[in-house]
Amino acid sequence: MAKRKETRPEISFHDIEREEVIIREMNDEEYTEYLETMKVYEAKRAAELEKEKLKELAIAKLVALGITEAELKAVIS
Repeated sequence: MAKRKETRPEISFHDIEREEVIIREMNDEEYTEYLETMKVYEAKRAAELEKEKLKELAIAKLVALGITEAELKAVIS
């Protein structure tokens, strides 16, 4: 079976001299930068989701102790 070529995201730019829009796959350098950017984004997003999860767990524990959400918001703000 033939090996499938890796599909990369496309980029587009306007060639002013030719007055045309060029659409092509990313080259090696652009693709490497894209992958690194995606890794950073995914790590930041995972950290944000973990922080939100911990916040929700803390709120649930405080509500279980009898503190209302309104009281909690008053303390936080």
